[in-house]
Amino acid sequence: MKERVIKGSEKRRFESLLKEALALYKSGGKENFRRAVTIADNALNLNPGHPHALMLSGVLHIEVENLNEAVQRLEQLMRINPAYADTRIDSRYQAGVLYVLLGSAYQGLDKKQQALKLYQQYIRDYPEGNQARDVRNLIENLR
Repeated sequence: MKERVIKGSEKRRFESLLKEALALYKSGGKENFRRAVTIADNALNLNPGHPHALMLSGVLHIEVENLNEAVQRLEQLMRINPAYADTRIDSRYQAGVLYVLLGSAYQGLDKKQQALKLYQQYIRDYPEGNQARDVRNLIENLR
């Protein structure tokens, strides 16, 4: 589903929800993550294909261990905007993060081959990325 154009009060509501979810995410802690995931999903209901909302919701679903939901959102983001893999969320999530996040969710679901493919793609595209060493270790452990 592609991002749709929203205007007026709906746009302000969407932006407010994203801002609130992001603030809760940055505050950390399971309870904040649980609240934030609900808010981020409410934003997605207003604009189902919005890349930042998909990324934020995917990250939050990983944090609260709703891995199937995380995979759904991150795969949708990968389909509609593969360049979003270059997005930087914060110092922990930098370029290539979409591959690592989706790989992590697949690994948590015991789908090792899908995780391995994504981790290998990360190393091909970002051999010096800030998570490269950790991803190489994940690859070795999955083999």
